[in-house]
Amino acid sequence: MSYAIRFMVSLIMTVSSVALRLEKKRLEKGISHRALGLKSGVNHAYLKNLLEGKSQEPRRSKVEALAKALECPVEYFYENDVSEHESTPHQIQPPILQKSKACAPTVAIPMYTIAATPQGTTALKAENGTAWHIPIQDLAPFISDTKEIAGVILYGDSMEPVFRSGERILFDFSLNKITTDGVYLITTPTGVAIKQLQIIPDEAHNTTIIRVSNKNPGYASYDLSINQITVHGRAIAKWMWL
Repeated sequence: MSYAIRFMVSLIMTVSSVALRLEKKRLEKGISHRALGLKSGVNHAYLKNLLEGKSQEPRRSKVEALAKALECPVEYFYENDVSEHESTPHQIQPPILQKSKACAPTVAIPMYTIAATPQGTTALKAENGTAWHIPIQDLAPFISDTKEIAGVILYGDSMEPVFRSGERILFDFSLNKITTDGVYLITTPTGVAIKQLQIIPDEAHNTTIIRVSNKNPGYASYDLSINQITVHGRAIAKWMWL
């Protein structure tokens, strides 16, 4: 039996390495998507599609315009690796690169589950001694930096049919801001969960509301203030047995 890593292109966005670096640099500079579009001259809709994975590698001319707006060299977006100081710190230990003569290099992705606590909430639990060994070549087309990747084993039916109980979901912990709609690993007042998040601007109150929902229509959606949510990472892929 073999496996495949399915990178989702709908609600779990597959973003290009350029888009990942763009988002890192944008957050570092503290500039909004709309402001970046205006400053660079890149259409806001095009920029949004790029960051959501609906558009793949952008034209060089657009990357040059974005680099100028972000005051960084254009080569930054095409480097093979993101340097250590550009990675966003988090509580997830980094995966380990392994290489042997008998097989191709792999990445050991740390695995976690969401477990109940005595207080009646849920928390992220490390699966000690368990890792998801993935050939680097399988990740390379989609992820430029594996230092921020972790896997979470989902239990329950709240995200069916997109995710089924027992499946392993790959999260990018560098994507720890709600910048686009998508599936995220989050902490709310009730604990840790994997949920679909939708950004709903509330211009009347000058704030942002996040609609938290499940894929299973049997579960109701609810709204939270963006300040009530801690984002650990965005889902980028899932494990599929073939």
